[in-house]
Amino acid sequence: MATVQQFMALKATEDVGNSILE
Repeated sequence: MATVQQFMALKATEDVGNSILE
């Protein structure tokens, strides 16, 4: 089960990836 911290880390990583693609 993912913790809130892990979820936030994944979200942040996804946001960074989107920023690089844009």
